[in-house]
Amino acid sequence: MTVPVVPVKPGLFTINSSGSGPGAILDSFNQMVTADNPADRGSIVIVFLTGGGRMDPGIDGQVATGPPLPLLSSEITARIGGANAEILYAGGAVGLVHGGIQLNLRVPDGIMPGDQPVVVSIGGRQSQPGVTLRVK
Repeated sequence: MTVPVVPVKPGLFTINSSGSGPGAILDSFNQMVTADNPADRGSIVIVFLTGGGRMDPGIDGQVATGPPLPLLSSEITARIGGANAEILYAGGAVGLVHGGIQLNLRVPDGIMPGDQPVVVSIGGRQSQPGVTLRVK
């Protein structure tokens, strides 16, 4: 059997574990962002994903305890509601196995309220479509 391997293939975690729908995204109070707890525009949210490629430092299979926490080695961008989201942190998450990634993003001010698409690009490869963030 041949199995293709790529250096980067970002995949956002979702609340229902299907890979689409509301993202497994926390607000700055570590509460899940949901329809009943939408994120404010301009606030910071914490997005979780995998498939970010090489991290430095990082040893596969070990739990990130930090400091230092491993940081992504590839170029990364994020968009919420079609607008660029400021990336405040992109790297390992304390308590997750290396390869689990935490992104701290600022929700863009100019986007509309409601369910907005979240797209992360690492090393030129985009995350799956259909992941959303509820915005107030």
